[in-house]
Amino acid sequence: MVTLPGIIRVRLVPSETLFYIRGWIFFVPFRFDPFRVRKEKSKSRKKKKHRRKPVRMGSLKPMLGAVRVRKLEMDLDTDDYSLNAWLIPAFSLVNGGNIHMQVNFEGSTALVMDLRTRIGTLLWKYSQYRYKSLTIKNL
Repeated sequence: MVTLPGIIRVRLVPSETLFYIRGWIFFVPFRFDPFRVRKEKSKSRKKKKHRRKPVRMGSLKPMLGAVRVRKLEMDLDTDDYSLNAWLIPAFSLVNGGNIHMQVNFEGSTALVMDLRTRIGTLLWKYSQYRYKSLTIKNL
């Protein structure tokens, strides 16, 4: 059984074939049988293709305001000594508070990032974005 509390839970369950996979993702249950033979669908009926609208950066920009960086620790090695040397002053300008970035010359790379957001803040930022986009279209 694999578990990340509140996010995902997956379990192998024995059955008459061999086993099937049962799980929950964000409290939504699913069941997957890897040994099930799928039936061929008849091609007599055509489905309409629905085109999705592309996600624009303008719609994502307000959402980034709802995300808070609690902790960012990065230890980077690019395997290029001159690039590593150029990154040292750039990273020293960014360092401070809950952000700690450093360059090493040992060949190891590590990243620890703790991002926090609240669902209410996301909904509020999205409603602000939608209200602004609707008022601009109506002008």
